[in-house]
Amino acid sequence: MSLIPIFASFAIIVSGITCLMLGTQGMFINRTFLNMPLTVLENSVIDKNKVETTMEVLRYDDLLIFDELEVEEEKNFYFDKELVKQNVNEYLKLNLKDKISSYQIAYKFYEEEDGSFIESSILEPTGVLIRFRCNYYESFQIDSEMSFYIEEKEMGSYE
Repeated sequence: MSLIPIFASFAIIVSGITCLMLGTQGMFINRTFLNMPLTVLENSVIDKNKVETTMEVLRYDDLLIFDELEVEEEKNFYFDKELVKQNVNEYLKLNLKDKISSYQIAYKFYEEEDGSFIESSILEPTGVLIRFRCNYYESFQIDSEMSFYIEEKEMGSYE
């Protein structure tokens, strides 16, 4: 009996298992980035109009005026650039620990102008594009990107 068919069968099985393991590892890394929880970025959003609550005594008339102003007040939100970078980096370090040795991440911040997003160096951006790149086994590479933006909606009035 010849050993060539046995060797060929063994080579096919080993190749298949190796491809399966590499593909599974790559999918895990890619899914970890692409399925990043929105709370990672929501924790990086700042409200311009947020006022620290103080311990003040309010009159009844003040409460009536406050209720009317609350509905009319327009809130403005934006991404804190450093907080976005810090939160995304902490998430990736925590979830990709022992999976890859290093990765590259790039950020582009945007602002909205007439319904479209324009790249700028504004201090209070309303959109962010995150690009993730890494090598996870010699020359196997992942290169993905995601974008997020803040959409402000008016709250309905309650009666």
